[in-house]
Formats: sequence, structure tokens, C-alpha cells
Amino acid sequence: MNNLKLLSLADRRVEATLAFLLKLIDRRVDAPVLLFVINFKVPTHLTRSNSSFVVPFHSTNYGRNNPIHCMMRICNEHLGFF
Repeated sequence: MNNLKLLSLADRRVEATLAFLLKLIDRRVDAPVLLFVINFKVPTHLTRSNSSFVVPFHSTNYGRNNPIHCMMRICNEHLGFF
């Protein structure tokens, strides 16, 4: 993989997830229902938190792997405020 400069499957999934979420926010993907479900974090005062989305807590893996929540969590981990 290193010799051919290929990304791992996990890295490609993260890139695809981030690309889809950014296209959804920029409205290049027409899905108002999905955009409505995304929880943007709007701080009321200056904090050190650099997350862009509020991801609800899930006590089960089933809830944690919800596609929308997974996208928001990945974006918080990799981009912070974009």
C-alpha cells in the first residue's frame, strides 16, 4: 500500500464520509430531510471545544453506528470547526 501510495479502507471511508457531509451542508446533495437531522453546535459563549456537531450519547453499538451520528462524530474527530 505504501509503495503504491494507496489509502487504507478505513481512511477511504473517512474521506468519503467527510466529503458527503460537506456536500450535504453545501447543498450540493439535495436531501433536506438529512440536513434537518444534523445537530449543529451553536456555542452561546467562547469555549475551548472545537466540535461542530452535537452527537447524542448512545449506550448501545446499534445507536452509536447510526449513519448520521457516525458522520457527525467523524467530522468532529477529524475536522473540528470547518
